[in-house]
Amino acid sequence: MLFLVKKVLPVLLLVVVGAVGAVAAMKFIPGLSLFGSTTETSNTQVIKAVNKEEQVVLVSLGVQAMYKHKAKGQILGTDVPMSERILYIPYNFKAKLGVEGRDVKIKKTGENDYLITAPRFIFIGHDEIKFDDPITTGEAFSFTAPELKELEAANKILDPKGQQGFIAGNETLLRDQFQAFYSRIIMGIDPTITVKFDFAG
Repeated sequence: MLFLVKKVLPVLLLVVVGAVGAVAAMKFIPGLSLFGSTTETSNTQVIKAVNKEEQVVLVSLGVQAMYKHKAKGQILGTDVPMSERILYIPYNFKAKLGVEGRDVKIKKTGENDYLITAPRFIFIGHDEIKFDDPITTGEAFSFTAPELKELEAANKILDPKGQQGFIAGNETLLRDQFQAFYSRIIMGIDPTITVKFDFAG
């Protein structure tokens, strides 16, 4: 009996030490487990990656253009004959176009297929407008026409109508950049994912 205890005791001690060691390893080494399993997390990762909260700049334009302003002099609400003044102002600035990241929608349409719906493109911002020397042409009494200040010109160039003009003129480029930008994000998570895009408006 004593011989059997002596023979079994080292084996039992080895098992206990091994179990204690395994528990200690699981405690201090994150992710280590005696039991294996597989989990699917790509859905959450894709949604978190695509649904950004900030504005996403897709296109930065270097704009060089000529602003044309036409005015006539008036007396008591009536146009003065031969008073037309035309002002040409060369200007340049950088415009940033893109989307609101929080408005990008992602939907799983199949086992490994996704549909990304783009919101309307927006004018995000611009760097300071720089005006060159204006060129003025006018008729005999053009001095009666009101002058246009640079600030007024800048406000007209960048009013909502002007901003939409920049967006409309670059619609194809914006769509291409949107697809490239979000495809890179998703393919970086899982290159086997198939993505389709839908554009608002």
